[in-house]
Amino acid sequence: MDFIRVPFGYVLEFFYGFLNNYGLALILFSFVVKLILLPFSAKSKKSMMKMSRLQPQLKQLELACGDDKQKYQQEVMALYKSEGVSMYGGCLWSFLPLLFLLPLYTVIREPLHYLMHLNTETVDALKAIVATEQGVEVSKLGYYWQYGPAADLQKYALQLTDASMREAVMGVSSINFSFLGINLGQIPSWKVWQAKGWSDIGGFIVPLLSGGLNYLSMFISQKMNGSVISNANGEKDEAAAKSAQTGKMMNILMPLMSIWFGFIVPLGLSIYWLTQSLFGIVQGGMFKDLRSESARQLIDLDFEGYAIGGLSVGESKDVMMEMLYHTAPILPSEKPRYLMGVGTPSNIIEGVARGVDFFDCVMPSRNGRHGKLFTWEGTVNILNEKYATDPRPISESCGCPACRRFSRAYIRHLFKADEVLALRLAVLHNLYFYNELAARIRRALDEGTFADFRARYSGNLEKRA
Repeated sequence: MDFIRVPFGYVLEFFYGFLNNYGLALILFSFVVKLILLPFSAKSKKSMMKMSRLQPQLKQLELACGDDKQKYQQEVMALYKSEGVSMYGGCLWSFLPLLFLLPLYTVIREPLHYLMHLNTETVDALKAIVATEQGVEVSKLGYYWQYGPAADLQKYALQLTDASMREAVMGVSSINFSFLGINLGQIPSWKVWQAKGWSDIGGFIVPLLSGGLNYLSMFISQKMNGSVISNANGEKDEAAAKSAQTGKMMNILMPLMSIWFGFIVPLGLSIYWLTQSLFGIVQGGMFKDLRSESARQLIDLDFEGYAIGGLSVGESKDVMMEMLYHTAPILPSEKPRYLMGVGTPSNIIEGVARGVDFFDCVMPSRNGRHGKLFTWEGTVNILNEKYATDPRPISESCGCPACRRFSRAYIRHLFKADEVLALRLAVLHNLYFYNELAARIRRALDEGTFADFRARYSGNLEKRA
């Protein structure tokens, strides 16, 4: 499964390098995972709704066919085919996320491999050192032993006898697992009365929070599943509803298991599980009915905030905006609204126009590293030949350090020479622009001039300068 683990390892590494905070990196990482899995969830929900709506017809077929099971099966398959329903669609789309989730736990569990990218031989050598320190055989070393060396690499590097391994380890920075005063690399103890400080107390609380939010998440899922168990007239299908009740016991067992796991694994894993449920995330793919139902059920559970997920995942801009315009007004105006993974300047302006409060996106840094720079006059592709001798700054209306000190020609030269300074200056400029964009939006809202601001800039900021 390294074809899944390795890319996600680099994603987690990027977040950690950008934020220099392991806890925040895990939170952003969990949101990325949610975004990736949202299409699967939408497919599963859509298949479930189709199956539920066919229940009355299936009952009629059962009565019509009587004891002729073969004829019944033939009629059922014909009905499914005519309605475009797959018998196994819901199960299939529910199963596929497991192909991602299982490897993801390995990424978080093995930071030496996937976050620090040390080769197998070096990791094995470090493992032998840890086993010696703990006085146990290598085969009996704890499952999460990598957290110790990851937090203090220099110490362990000095104990390596192989010079190349020692040099490789010395060249990698240790991970700071501290988050809100809690060591995310530690396995918490349930013996809270023996706590020696906030780190131990916080470590005790995190698994309990994880279990509690796990319960809430399952409660939401069960309630939403119940909402689609209806017949063609919108009435509840009693037989299907009775079947759904068999999952109630899982609402108790799974959170208890989550708490138990929270006390036998490092807190980093609990933080990952915990942050999956901070906001209620509106799902539904590109189906308005699914998004409406998802939003309604989440609102009933009164989250502290609501995220709009599953957009900007390959659909056209028109479709994305159509789903945003449909979803955002449904959500409570007094609660924070978070648009996930959306981030062009114009999309941010349009999102604000629909009541979105905050966004996340890699666009300013990713585009900057490829030479696409945002300005109030439009976008500048600094790699274009026309900027080879251009003495002007990236934008004459920008006050960022890159624009104050360097010309377009010089920054282009840095890109062409593969100088890392080019990437730094480009990202610095784009982040400065985005901060200024947010500041101007807030000012326009305060002054009551947002409509004019929107008319002037929305759709124009991505045009070529």
